[in-house]
Amino acid sequence: MSAGLIPVELPWGRTEVLEGTIVDELFDAGPTEGLDVVAACVNHRVVALDFPIESPSRVEPVDAASREGEEVVRRTATLLLHGVARRLFPGLRLHVGQSLKGGYHYGVSGEHPPLDELAAALDAAFHREADAGRQVVRQEVSIDAALHLFEQEGETLKVRLLRVWPSHRVPLVSCLGFTDVRHGPYALSVRCCRPFHVEPYEQGLLLVFDGL
Repeated sequence: MSAGLIPVELPWGRTEVLEGTIVDELFDAGPTEGLDVVAACVNHRVVALDFPIESPSRVEPVDAASREGEEVVRRTATLLLHGVARRLFPGLRLHVGQSLKGGYHYGVSGEHPPLDELAAALDAAFHREADAGRQVVRQEVSIDAALHLFEQEGETLKVRLLRVWPSHRVPLVSCLGFTDVRHGPYALSVRCCRPFHVEPYEQGLLLVFDGL
């Protein structure tokens, strides 16, 4: 191993990189044509594409069509839906329900138009942002900063979660002004969400993952 370099094993060969190199840069230089790479598997753990290499690693691309990739894309699509809902209808609240029809069912509360109009508006905005490749923002803040943020937004469930949070730092993820506690990796942008759509269903909405 060269001084100051870290060995990395990729599906197409071995290389050495500077400490802190992000995995997305490794894929940019590799034969990933035909793949919709949304995450990486580093030493058997799925991570976001901005994950830095800090030790000898085996790194593999995670395609959106794989089981692990589907989880990343669904997580990202859920964030985008909350983001467009917050931007278009600040008084609307979405409540995640059960998995249904290949997607997620959401109950709705607060101020919003009739469900057909609501679904059409959210679907149009969802696809505008997906087509534009809106970036997903990650940050890590103190527990006090996170509590203040969610208290200001009236997010009582998140406040209750953070009251028993085991660390002084909290990983967050944001899109279009909506912020959530980050559980697992997200895509770097919402472009991977383009095949999905929003539709009315009974007294709520469906985010349908019909593109996978």
